[in-house]
Amino acid sequence: MQRSSTLYGVSFGKDDAAMDAKQGFLDKVFLKTSFYHRVRTGQKFLVTGRKGSGKTAICLSLKNALEAEGRTTILATSKLLSVPKMQQIKGTSINDQERFETSWRYVFLVKISIELLRNLDLRDYEFFDLDSHEKKKLREIRSFLARNNEIDKSLWRKMSSFFNLFSKFSAKLPGGVEAGIETRQIETIYDLSSMLDKLEECIIGLSTRLNDFNLAILVDEIDDIWDSTEESKPLIIGLLNSIRKLNSSFSSNIVLLAFLRSDIWDSLSFSDKDKFRSEDERISWSDEDLKVLITTRGMTSAKLTGFQTNEVDLIWKTLFESYVDQKDSFKYITDRTLKRPREVIQFCNLALSIAQDNNNTKISQQDIKAAEARYSTWKLDDLVNEFKIQYPFLRDVLGIFQGFDKSFSKKRISERYKEAQKFLMERFPELISLDLDLLLQLLFAIGFIGAKVNGSEIYVHDDPDRPRIILAHLENIEAFLVHPAFHLALGLRQFIVQINFNNSFNNIIINQSGNFNVNMGQVVQGDQIGNVVIDQSSQDKGKS
Repeated sequence: MQRSSTLYGVSFGKDDAAMDAKQGFLDKVFLKTSFYHRVRTGQKFLVTGRKGSGKTAICLSLKNALEAEGRTTILATSKLLSVPKMQQIKGTSINDQERFETSWRYVFLVKISIELLRNLDLRDYEFFDLDSHEKKKLREIRSFLARNNEIDKSLWRKMSSFFNLFSKFSAKLPGGVEAGIETRQIETIYDLSSMLDKLEECIIGLSTRLNDFNLAILVDEIDDIWDSTEESKPLIIGLLNSIRKLNSSFSSNIVLLAFLRSDIWDSLSFSDKDKFRSEDERISWSDEDLKVLITTRGMTSAKLTGFQTNEVDLIWKTLFESYVDQKDSFKYITDRTLKRPREVIQFCNLALSIAQDNNNTKISQQDIKAAEARYSTWKLDDLVNEFKIQYPFLRDVLGIFQGFDKSFSKKRISERYKEAQKFLMERFPELISLDLDLLLQLLFAIGFIGAKVNGSEIYVHDDPDRPRIILAHLENIEAFLVHPAFHLALGLRQFIVQINFNNSFNNIIINQSGNFNVNMGQVVQGDQIGNVVIDQSSQDKGKS
């Protein structure tokens, strides 16, 4: 089929930032937001955000920016940089958090040491102007690495490419993941900590001496080591604590940054968490930034000319029709997202494919509405997968809402929940402690439902802190709302019928519901008509 000239070649990018980076697209379209600049300038070292919020895009763009300045940058992921389970460490008084923190500290200090040796090797350090004290520190670093099989004693002097090799490990991580440090027998964790203190002291001394030694370690995809085991939490806590303490020890020429899902961060509880408050950059997107992001991607991919990057609205209208059901088309799309870039990209790419197949010159309202059903199914499935570790029962709980109402009272959902409780608790006994209030708070926190308060609709992505205040006073909530992203996937449909009553036109909102089959734990879609509500706020009074 012949493609339209305007939409031919348009792409809003990939779901995965790493793919955009690999293809060179990310560098061209990355939006340098205020939160990026705070991380870029060293004001923050912990970046948190929901899945799809742009953590990896920031990480990869930051890596490129730092390398352009001449800073050595190591991108560490759970596949590349894993914490060893220190099986040699004994002593019942040692807790997992301390054990993992020391293990992570070992890994980071080894990486820094190897990069430091590489830097010296490139300078031909045998003739470099080091005093006797500094040469002693160098020998101690080299000795530590060789003693722990991180470098070969006889080969350490050879070409610098050798030092690019990653550590060889033999231990097993929780969950059976192969990692591996081969260390000499260590009787207690304090022996290792003492050795690491000396190693850290040597690194500080030498790195301070080398004014142009600049290193950044960016730790991404931490959620890959997040699972349902008891060890996963202290594993991540140990990682974060080690990064915070190393950043405190080193000067600005050595920095470590972590990129972590906000739901995982929020679930962690440890004594030093308050020390991260000023270091945590929580990613939050405004509608304006999302519109700049998506139009920049469309304009760049299609090589549209004659536009300035700040002509956002004009670019949007070139690619999209302005309205969907008399509503601004961009707002129509973003209202069906949790305000995350990945969701906007996915929705727009779906609509784009349909528009191209229809040979349209713009993405029409019909294209957008046709894309919505598939998008909605994706989002419901993605939400379940996002929280499958914390809430393995979520898919079944969300089944309660199939064929339900878009807007509902606490009493109405209470009745529905009671119908399903027996079935749910047979499958998930832990739900016995999840009363209705806790269920509503959970669904609010993950973005599945919102609340209507004083006539305003509020969702967790509008202000991450405000929902906590609202949920503490459930009695003030006028109604609960299923997020529009999930309406079509759940079969929630609403019809507006205008009638004439006493020479006044009134909009009647009719919600179509289904029948929840308690025995099967699923919905049988039907034609039952549910609540009929007069929308007093939308009255259009006039003569018939």
